[in-house]
Amino acid sequence: MGLENNIPEGWVDTTLVENISVIAMGPFGSNLKRDMFTEEGVPIIKGTNLSGLYVDGAFTYVSDDKATSLRKAVAYPNDIIITHRGTIGQVSLVPQNKYDRYVTSQSQLRFSCDPKKLDYKYILYFLKSRIGQYELLKSSSQVGVPAIATPTKSIKEIELLLPPLPEQKAIAKVLTAFDDKIELLQAQNKTLETMAQTIFKEWFGKYQIGDELPEGWRFGKLGDVMDIFDSKRVPLSKAQREAMSGDYRYYGATKVMDYVNDYLFDGIYLLFAEDGSVMDEDGYPFLQYVWGKFWVNNHTHILKGKNGFSTELLYILCKKMKVSGIVTGAVQLKINQGNLLSKEIVIPNDFILEKVDNIIQPLFNKLRINSSQIQSLTKTRDTLLPKLMSGQVRVNNIKQTVDA
Repeated sequence: MGLENNIPEGWVDTTLVENISVIAMGPFGSNLKRDMFTEEGVPIIKGTNLSGLYVDGAFTYVSDDKATSLRKAVAYPNDIIITHRGTIGQVSLVPQNKYDRYVTSQSQLRFSCDPKKLDYKYILYFLKSRIGQYELLKSSSQVGVPAIATPTKSIKEIELLLPPLPEQKAIAKVLTAFDDKIELLQAQNKTLETMAQTIFKEWFGKYQIGDELPEGWRFGKLGDVMDIFDSKRVPLSKAQREAMSGDYRYYGATKVMDYVNDYLFDGIYLLFAEDGSVMDEDGYPFLQYVWGKFWVNNHTHILKGKNGFSTELLYILCKKMKVSGIVTGAVQLKINQGNLLSKEIVIPNDFILEKVDNIIQPLFNKLRINSSQIQSLTKTRDTLLPKLMSGQVRVNNIKQTVDA
C-alpha cells in the first residue's frame, strides 16, 4: 500500500482473502437465460443496479426454485457486489430492507465480510475509494469487453490497511452521515421535480396534436419555444481534458464526463442528448437540466427556452415528449437539429405560460440549492474518503460537518 513505514498503531497490512467468509461468481450464461425470467420472484442483480451505494433500480426476476438452484450466485443483505466484466469497478451493497435474497448475473460476483474482522460498509467505502479502485482494477484488461482477470483470485488478493473493527465502524459512520444527507436531498429533488411535472400536466397535458384547442392556444414546433447553442460546442479529447483538469463540469450526452479548468457556458440550460444514448426504452429523451459554468462536448444539444417558455418549462415539456419518431440511424442513434426543431408541440397562451412558470420557478430554485449542497457534501466526502482509508486522517480529529 506504500504506507509500510507509517501504518497507524493498531492497523494491519493485510489482504481481503484473510477477512472475507465467502466469495462466488455469478452463474454461467447457460444457467441464467432470458426465457427463465419471471415477472416477480427473486431479483437479478445486473450492472444497471450498481449505480449507487446500494443495489437498487429496476429488476428482472427468476422463480424461487430457480434461485435456489443457483445457490452459489445467491446474494444476501450486507453482501458486497462487484462487476467483473463490462462496466468494471462498480461496487454496491445488498440492502437490508428490500428483498431476502438476490441472484447475481453473469457479470457480477459477490462476497461476504467476516463480521469479526470487517465492517461491510467500511469495505464498501474502501472499494469505492481511489485506493480501493486501484486495487480492484490493477489486474483488469481493456481488450475487447473490459474485464478483471481471474476475478475471484484478483479480489482475494486486494491489499488494504485495516484499522481495528471499532475504528472501521467509526469511519463508516462518518461517511454514511454524508451519504444519508445526500440521499435525503436527492429524494427532495425528485419530489420537487415530480411536483413540477404534475403542475405542468394539469395545465398543459389535456391537449394533443390534432385536438381542438382553447382560445389563444396553437400548434407549433419545438423550435418556436427554444434557442439552440450547438455552434458553441467544443469537444475535448481525453488527453486534452487531463491537461485541463479543473473544477468545471464537462458534460457528455447523459452525464458529467470529466472536470476541466475552463468553461463555455454560464447560466441555466437544458442538455438534450444528440447521439449515442438518446432515449430510454420507452422512447423518452435523455435530458440534463444544468446551471452554472460548464463545458459541453458535441454529443448533446444545448438549449434554452424562449417566447414565454422558460428553460424549466422547456425541460418539463421535453421530459414527457416521445422522440422515437425523430431518431435516425440504425447503429448510432441520432436526433439531429432539424428533426428536433421541427417536432410538433402544443403551445398555450401567454397568460397560462406565465402563470405556470411562476408556480414552478420556486420548485426549481429549491432544487438548485439542494443540488449545490449535494455537490459540496460529495466533494467533502470524496476528499475525506482516501485520507480516512489510509489513516492520514483519524475519525477523532474530524469535526462533524453533516447532521447524523
